[in-house]
Amino acid sequence: MTEPFATPTPAHRGRGAIVTGLVLLGVGLVLAVVGIVGFGATASSLISGLGSPQTTPVELPKTLDAGTTYAVYELATSGSGRTGDPYIGNIEPGDVTVKASDGSAVPVDDAPSMTQTFNDGAKTYVVVATFDAPSTGSYVVSIATEGSTVIVAPSITAIAKALPWLGLIGFGGLLVLAGIIVLIVGLVRRSSKPAVATAHPTAGYPMAAYPTQGYAAPVTQQPPAPPAPLAYPAPPAYPAPTQPSAPMPTGLPVAGWYPDPERPGGQRYWNGTGWTENRA
Repeated sequence: MTEPFATPTPAHRGRGAIVTGLVLLGVGLVLAVVGIVGFGATASSLISGLGSPQTTPVELPKTLDAGTTYAVYELATSGSGRTGDPYIGNIEPGDVTVKASDGSAVPVDDAPSMTQTFNDGAKTYVVVATFDAPSTGSYVVSIATEGSTVIVAPSITAIAKALPWLGLIGFGGLLVLAGIIVLIVGLVRRSSKPAVATAHPTAGYPMAAYPTQGYAAPVTQQPPAPPAPLAYPAPPAYPAPTQPSAPMPTGLPVAGWYPDPERPGGQRYWNGTGWTENRA
């Protein structure tokens, strides 16, 4: 008798996408949190080094970090900073001295060729000298110029220390976004229904054992007639199934009644070479 083709149990749809999405989401969140913590620590360190404006001459005790460039910002007395109208201050690099706790002097450099400014509300401070602390510790910054207003703080270039953390935050955010997209795709695939396989007869022939030497002949017992469907006339009477004739040399099943491959539970007459339209 006919049987449907064996259909393997489908794997869980979307599982790979769901796992990948969760991994991307988790890694992205970790990187973003690490970047936020690192950026916050760096920004806090820079902000804490700003200090408050001081009037010169002055000696400022400062705790400096190794690897950070510091600058002396002077309140600009004139100039707009535009071409032909530069900022004008009074402090020269030679007016600035920086000494470590052991009394050793730290070299003081000129202001960078590109004007660097710091705005405090409506006031503009311009970098007039820079220096680098050789090691983390306590220092004294002395400025001998008379009557200038200054702030000693990390240089504008020191802000670059926070850029890697910002990059890490951005990369983590991209991973989070990618993880969410992949996770949604996996969930959509998992919720979709797979196609249902249907039964197909094999080559149009009954699946009963072909009569071969040494095997039993097909069942010859007449099956009971199925009840007539409601609202349909009873099927015409067909000759009762008889003992199948001897096998034909073709190797096909002998003529007789067999289970209908197109109507489960029904019977159909096989004439020895093909199906007839006689059904019961």
